Amino acid sequence: MTIEQIFEFSLLTDNTHFGTNAFNIAYKWLRKIQYGISYVGLNTALKAAHKYDLTIEAKKLVKLLVAEHHRIVKNFKQNSWIRTLLKRFF
Repeated sequence: MTIEQIFEFSLLTDNTHFGTNAFNIAYKWLRKIQYGISYVGLNTALKAAHKYDLTIEAKKLVKLLVAEHHRIVKNFKQNSWIRTLLKRFF
C-alpha cells in the first residue's frame, strides 16, 4: 500500500522534481517486490510514468498490468460460483 501511495503522490503533485523523485523511489521498491502491488496501484504508476514521460518504465508497467489483468481474469473464471453469486445481485 505504501508504494501505491507514493505513486499516487507522484501523480498528483504539481512539482515535477518531487514527482519524479517519488516515482523513482516507488518504482525501485516495486522492482524489489515483484507482483506485490494491486492492479489499481499499477494503473496509478503507469499514469505517473506517462505524466513524466518515463517511457522505459511505462513499457514495463504495461507488461505488469497485462500480467495482472490475465491473473485476475483467470482467477475469476476458475471461481465460477463467484460469478453466479454476482449475477444474482448485479
